Parts: sequence; C-alpha cells; structure tokens
Amino acid sequence: MGRTRYVRYSLALKLKVIKFAKSNSKNKASKNFRVNHKQIRKWIENKQKIIDSPSRVTKARIQRDGTTLYSDLENELKAWILEQRLLGYIVDGNSIKNSGGATLWRTVAFATLIFNLLWQLEKYRDCSGIDSQASDDDNNNECDSEDELCTTVDPCSDDYDDDYDILETNDEVYRHISESIEAVISDTNDPNFDITSKNKISCRKLQNGEETSLRKKIRFDEKPGPSHYAATRIDHTMLSAFMVIFDSSMIDMVLKFTNQFALDENSGLWTNQEKYCTNRGNRILEIDKIISEMAEIKSFKQFFTKENLLNIYQVLEQNNMSIHNLTMETKEKVQYMEMFYRVNKMQNFVYQNSQDDIPSNQLARY
Repeated sequence: MGRTRYVRYSLALKLKVIKFAKSNSKNKASKNFRVNHKQIRKWIENKQKIIDSPSRVTKARIQRDGTTLYSDLENELKAWILEQRLLGYIVDGNSIKNSGGATLWRTVAFATLIFNLLWQLEKYRDCSGIDSQASDDDNNNECDSEDELCTTVDPCSDDYDDDYDILETNDEVYRHISESIEAVISDTNDPNFDITSKNKISCRKLQNGEETSLRKKIRFDEKPGPSHYAATRIDHTMLSAFMVIFDSSMIDMVLKFTNQFALDENSGLWTNQEKYCTNRGNRILEIDKIISEMAEIKSFKQFFTKENLLNIYQVLEQNNMSIHNLTMETKEKVQYMEMFYRVNKMQNFVYQNSQDDIPSNQLARY
C-alpha cells in the first residue's frame, strides 16, 4: 500500500469555518463544511497562529497576481483540456506545456508546485468525462474528516511538513508532470500520432473509414463524378460542374458550419450555395485551362492518347492537385481514359504492345 495522505485545508477555508462556528455552532459548521468538529475546535484554539502564518500562504498562491489559488489553476487546466478535446485533439503532457497550458507553466514558479500522481490518475483517467465546473467546496475539501484518506492534496495549508516537501529541481517537476499525464491519456510513441499545425498538439491519424466520437467521417448521400448523378444535373455551368465533383451533402455540411460560425463570430462570412460553389469553381478553372491549352482538345480521339494523359498527370503533380480538381468536361474524359486503360478494352487502339501500358499504381494515385 502507498503512503497515507490526509486532507489539507486552505487558510481561507479555515477562517471561514472559524467565523461560521462562532456565529452558529461547531456541529453546524462541521455539517456545513464537512470538517470534523474536533478539527474545528483546534482551529478556533489556534486562530491567531493561523492568521499569523503568511509564509505558508504565499506558497499557496500563484505568482500571477498574488491572489489566485491553485484550485483556480486546476479549474483553468481542466477547462482548457475539455476545450481541446471538444475540438477533436488528443492532449498530452507536451501539448499542455507548449500551448494552452501557458497559464500554468509560464506563470507559476516550479519550485512552489506539488503534483500528486494519484491526483493525475483520478482527474485524467476518463478524459471524456472531465468536468470544468467543479465547485469551490470540492476544491477545498474532498473528505468528511481529517482522518479519512484523500488523494487531493492542497498545498494551501500551514500544516505542511517535511514528508511532502517540494520537488528539488525544475527538471524533476517537468518529468513528473509529463509522465503522469501521458501514461494515462495517450501513448506518444504511437506511430499514428501526428503534430497538427494548431498549437503543436499531438493528434492521432485516423485510418480510412475510421471515426471517433468527436471526429466523424463524412458520409456521402449521392455518388459524385461522371455518373447518372452527374448526367442528370450537368448544364455546362461553373456551378453545376463544381457540384458534380463534390457531393451535395458535403456542400450542405460546409455551408451549415460556415454560416453557424458567421452567425456567432463574423457576419461577413455568411454565404449561400451559389456563391460558395462559384468561388471554388474559379480555382478549378485555373488548372483546367492549363490542361486544355496543352492538350489542344479538338476531338475525343485526339485527346485520347497516352502522351496527353501522362502530360496531364505531370501538370497535376506539379500543382499538387488531382483530377478531382478539374471541371466536369476534362475530368470526365480523363476518367474515361483511365477506365479504358484499366479494363484493356482499347488496347489495340492506344498501344502497340502491352509493355507501353501506364503503371496501375500511378493511376491509383489519382
């Protein structure tokens, strides 16, 4: 069994209990604050000693403004972790130290921090159930009596002894915090972990078709591309060409969240389907224009050559794009070319022998 730790009480709580006990009774104060009545009696007897202990109080304050308690800091940390998880990120020790944990790491002297590993395990074992609205009573007192075992350690006490002395070096504090949090939340050696561009937060890569409770995969209601869906909706306009490339359910989802953000944050971002699709379509036309001029399309047969297809792949790769970024007309022809190459139906028309075939792995990339 581990070493027994007893609950500690902050100076503010002690003075509050003493004042309440004098105006009412010790028994009422014991029930109201969940403190043993014998402990209340000791506090009343040693009231002046408690008041005259400023050196102990300074250790219980954050060097931010001199008035913030460590319990407030814990609430800030829990609220930040909850916010990051709602955004779909996985939080580990490094992300806390390097980003949102700035309120903790940059404003507190490491020599005054005390971290209990059991507290870390209790608070972060169930990451999805973190409660950022913890009450003041829970922060100040977690047990019913001074003799009851408790894993919450509050350094705001004048009963601080040598057995729970402060860690000696900053490096040891860093190591203790990182190991305790990372051991519970995530395995940073997982090869599926990646560093996102936002705040350098570690985020696990999702495999194809995989989803989590926070990151849902996109489900398409209709099949995009040159199919029956495309044939029934194409009218040779920029708008309809874009909608052929992207499923309508995806467009609706983008518009929904864009307009919701515009409603809450920036009204200038409000858009509609026609405006959104047209702006995106203009970008698609840029690469399509290059390919059309290069291939000099006059007929389907002239376009349907191995050289033109390879040239298109080269231009797409140089611009870090795929055939899905083309307009409907060009994209459809490229896909038809790929289809005939794959099933080998036009082999005698296009190739002199099978050795000239385009590698299937190159086609699969697009």
